[in-house]
Amino acid sequence: MTINSPLRLFVSQVTRDRALRSSPLWIVVTALNTSVLMGVLSMRLARDESGQPPTRQLALVLGLALAVYLLTSGVRSRCRRIDMTVPLSARNLWIVHSLATCLAGFLILLASVTVLVAHLSILSRISESSGSRGELVAVGTKLAAIWFLAVMVTQSYRSDLRKPTGRKSILVSLATAAAVLILAVILEGQSLSLSILPIVVGAALGFRSFRGLPEAFSLTPLEVSEQSTSPSVAAPSATSVSPTTAGPTPTHHPLGVLIARVLFHTPPWGAATGWIALLFIAGLGFLMSGVLRAWEPDADVRLWVATMTVYMLLAFFPPLTFRLPTLDPLPVSRRFLFALLALPAILSLMLGYGGGWLAQKLLGDTTRLVQYRVEMPHYWVSVPYANLEVAWDGEVPELTSPWGESHPASSSPLFRGSTAKLYSPYNTPEEGTAAFEALLLSRAIDAVHGVSIPHEELLDRYFEVDGDRLLGLNRGGLTLQQDYPDLGRPEGQRQFLFLMAFVLVPWFLLLAIFLRTFRSSLSDRTRQVTFWSLLGLALLLMLGQVAMAVTGLARPDVLRGTIEVTLRQAADSPLTALATAVTCLLLMGASYWLAEWQLIKAEIPMTPTKFALLDFSQEY
Repeated sequence: MTINSPLRLFVSQVTRDRALRSSPLWIVVTALNTSVLMGVLSMRLARDESGQPPTRQLALVLGLALAVYLLTSGVRSRCRRIDMTVPLSARNLWIVHSLATCLAGFLILLASVTVLVAHLSILSRISESSGSRGELVAVGTKLAAIWFLAVMVTQSYRSDLRKPTGRKSILVSLATAAAVLILAVILEGQSLSLSILPIVVGAALGFRSFRGLPEAFSLTPLEVSEQSTSPSVAAPSATSVSPTTAGPTPTHHPLGVLIARVLFHTPPWGAATGWIALLFIAGLGFLMSGVLRAWEPDADVRLWVATMTVYMLLAFFPPLTFRLPTLDPLPVSRRFLFALLALPAILSLMLGYGGGWLAQKLLGDTTRLVQYRVEMPHYWVSVPYANLEVAWDGEVPELTSPWGESHPASSSPLFRGSTAKLYSPYNTPEEGTAAFEALLLSRAIDAVHGVSIPHEELLDRYFEVDGDRLLGLNRGGLTLQQDYPDLGRPEGQRQFLFLMAFVLVPWFLLLAIFLRTFRSSLSDRTRQVTFWSLLGLALLLMLGQVAMAVTGLARPDVLRGTIEVTLRQAADSPLTALATAVTCLLLMGASYWLAEWQLIKAEIPMTPTKFALLDFSQEY
């Protein structure tokens, strides 16, 4: 009993550590996030029958799960306040927390690897893509070593404090999370033996920190307390104080700036919380602009990014209500408070979208808008989704040629059992002659770029033929921009207002439901349950697209193509374009007013609600 008692006590300390106790909840969260990210990758791999899952992207997905846990799980807190009242040394508490954090990260990594294996298994059933599980295990092993190093780095910074705080501490955490992703990419493809390097560096760093630990942790930096008692900074006597030097010169800020600084100074990162949220939303707006199409036309994930933006906007808003009890007694309009809570996020989203639009203007490559894909025995013309057509009655037209050759257009139903079909006027599922394929390519170039090129010229310049049979493209490929420098640049789609309405209207409606829980008759737990339920609903919107693709219920690219075709057709007429714009503005205005009205009628509790995942899983 005496031999086992110290070991049992140590194990009991590790299992009671906050990092390990909260790991089941974080396993679920990171597994869901990993599933969402892997779902996007799976949808793209499913379209490429010969493609293989890129190991580097798998490493990034796994590394992101660890980075999110590192930033949001309270890893920096080395012990609880109550632990400082018991006769336990700082070394004991440091070892316990370091071990618990490492184990929690390993469990999260194991869960994420399991999710990846499940996705790869599903992907192997719907396409020929498959991944080596041995490679995935190797990636997981390397990330486990990287995680050990990350834990040692965070535990080595200001090892004299129970919980390092301040901007430097936040920067250290952000830099460490970024280093996890960078090292995951660097070590990918390298020998597994290199995994020993992060372990050695982490062990050396941990040993150095362990030796320098004090007898007990401090709540505040020691230098601050010493400075406060130093004679050099003693307060001057009352007789030496003049009216002009009685105190620091007050700084004057607009009322909105002062209130905004209070609102955005919330857990978990204090003053940095709002800035991190706004930068993240701006990044989502950048992706929602479709900027990825400038490099890869098939990487059009705007619909998925839009649903993710709804999720992130909803996730960032409730924590900002933490300071409402402080501001509520002040003579400040509720409308003004709601504007300060909502408008910065909307502005960041629009600025990010504008940045993506500008990047497309500066870096966009029009040569890739029209492509000719050859994967024998299949070949087809690839055009942007907006240049497709929709047969609402299900009657897909025949594609004909002047010499009498005719073939049905390639089509896909909008969803399983749907009569309406999305079809391409430039593709056919049947094998056509080389001249017919050149004719379809000529029509696509005319529709997208507004330039008419005779199909005979395209046939002679780009195609390899055997009589009337198409063998493929020549070695030079389809080099339209080099051969036709005056190729017209297509006009951008007027999708800005639609995408904004697609994101903001659901967000405001969900906010209205959430803000309605601020009533005296409803408890704090009710608000928590409502928030996390709404967040789960927003998450299902993202996972739903993956589920539809896996089950075959609907193809997200077909739905996205249908939306873009509808918007293109609406923009063709000034009257319908105006009606579409007015409808989007009215929907956004009405939903904004509804959410604002719920805040106006809200009964703000005196005790703030901390909408943090850890505090939801534990008693706060």
